[in-house]
Amino acid sequence: MTKEEEEEDNDDDNDDDGLAMVFHFHAKCQVDKMIHLDKKKIKTNGNRRKDYVCDYSTLPFQTPFCIMGLSGVADHPDPINYCMASNLGYKTNKKQQKDMEIRWKQQYDIEKNPGPRSEAQKLCRIKKRKERAERRAASKAKKIQQRFDRFPMKKTTWNVNRVNIFSSRFGEMVKWCIDQKWDIVLLSEMNNNSDGIRFFRHKGQGRYLLFSNKTGILISKDVYCLWQANNRAWSPGNRITTLYLKELTISAIYQPVHGTENHQVELEVLRKEAERVIRTTKKGIPLIMGGDFNAQIGRNEIDNSNVVGKFGYNYTNSQGEELVQWLRENDLSWVNSFHFIRRRGTWYNRSVRKWYELDGFLTHLQDRKHVVKKIKVVRTLHSDHNAVCMTLHENIVRKITRRNRREHVPKPRRNINWQKLWVKENEEKYRDLTRE
Repeated sequence: MTKEEEEEDNDDDNDDDGLAMVFHFHAKCQVDKMIHLDKKKIKTNGNRRKDYVCDYSTLPFQTPFCIMGLSGVADHPDPINYCMASNLGYKTNKKQQKDMEIRWKQQYDIEKNPGPRSEAQKLCRIKKRKERAERRAASKAKKIQQRFDRFPMKKTTWNVNRVNIFSSRFGEMVKWCIDQKWDIVLLSEMNNNSDGIRFFRHKGQGRYLLFSNKTGILISKDVYCLWQANNRAWSPGNRITTLYLKELTISAIYQPVHGTENHQVELEVLRKEAERVIRTTKKGIPLIMGGDFNAQIGRNEIDNSNVVGKFGYNYTNSQGEELVQWLRENDLSWVNSFHFIRRRGTWYNRSVRKWYELDGFLTHLQDRKHVVKKIKVVRTLHSDHNAVCMTLHENIVRKITRRNRREHVPKPRRNINWQKLWVKENEEKYRDLTRE
């Protein structure tokens, strides 16, 4: 016999004994797993142990390689992991076996999703995604509306006395606002060098701050969700910050102190920015402006207009007269003067020993009655100014939080002439058309 025939006989004997089995895998993926199996004993399905020797230095990474000396492992869904598990001395349980089968199918059996085959299917998928997003937004708005039905929305204006957002004192102020359960806080007289958005957390509740150089607006998470639904629209300025909700526009204002440097120039710039906000507000959407106006407006005893009400102090200074004139020109009203407040002073002048009502709210003349429900002054410890808290009316809150209802489009009605269907030919045609 020749050498070649002897080699063939030896190969047949090895096959009969079940000592040789060939597995084809990509070496680039599996060589890292099998490198630890060199010269180890492996438990096979035939309950026999065989010595395993493999030299990986001779195998190219792009071609398949052979594993010699294993019998009964070919039917296993993941033979390499099975060999490793048996080599380490433990058997795979049902959960591990299922995971290996799933991994095997994902790697070799399941083809990749080709995606939508036509443009109609693409449009259908996009439409379904939009509907899902609308449903999520509607459910969020419903939850927020239920929350505000139980606890009314509170809006506050507060002079924070030249505080910076990165100081520890401002962090204490935010914690105090969260404890007071204020949803919107209009901050004035801040000391920032830029504008932006920052997040604060206290006792599991978060607040978002939209700030500019001198003013800022602190809002709760529920109001932040409503603001996101309106494409996060806001406009920062030097002394004014405006936030646009779906059915409400909010502005925080800090008017310059009379007699300071560049007082008149800064006041004109602020009035122009405020007038731009008034013009850009859509018709039917309420506008609420709050902040420190550095002006004393007394009660109205002579004029019967709706600009100033019958409540307030007995005196009005020159800055207050200028502010009242500007309110008349823009059809705005001083909301504080229409509500009875027992202690209405927001800032105490120690040199004169007199209280002044410098902080307050402004609204349109036609929106004052159905927007504002109640106003009160809250004593504070973190600033020399007291805060003015306003509770919004329930109808306005429902308008802000109402979900987007789909417009009802009536189906076109078919005017059928039943007398024509009495003819047999027309009846057959109608039946054929309806079947299609």
